[in-house]
Amino acid sequence: MIVIRLLVILLAGSFLGACVTAELRTSFDPAAAAYIFEDGDASVKGQAFLRRRNGDVVRAAGEVVNLIPATEYAIERFDVLYRGSKFAQFAPRIENTPQSYLDAVRQTTTDADGNFAFENISAGRYIIQTQVYWEVPNSILPSGGSFYDLVNLQPGQELQVILAGQ
Repeated sequence: MIVIRLLVILLAGSFLGACVTAELRTSFDPAAAAYIFEDGDASVKGQAFLRRRNGDVVRAAGEVVNLIPATEYAIERFDVLYRGSKFAQFAPRIENTPQSYLDAVRQTTTDADGNFAFENISAGRYIIQTQVYWEVPNSILPSGGSFYDLVNLQPGQELQVILAGQ
């Protein structure tokens, strides 16, 4: 029974993730994202979680958090993937993502309480993205989703962020 449930989850996730395939109008410009490779004196610290319908909080324990330069390409990409929202139940994908875009993404992993930190960042506009999923009794699909926020980081700033899927 567990094997069948896992197979259904994998197939549903593949199907739903495959539903979002789009050609972006904007090409990725590595020069526009170059600031992510510069050493800076700013930092972003925060906590990521989602709230269940009953009010319980589910923290993003052990999840990857992505820090992405908010270039024209990245903004268009997130608008398409998240359909104008900052939350998507199933982590969407775009095929043929340029390797130079992927190289410009910094990552960290949250602690058990969903806390994360990026240190020595240069000033700029960034997208911070992560996900939180949990099992729901008597359901074959997980609940939760992938979510992000946009931040503007100033030189020397120590920005505190709450990622809550809103």
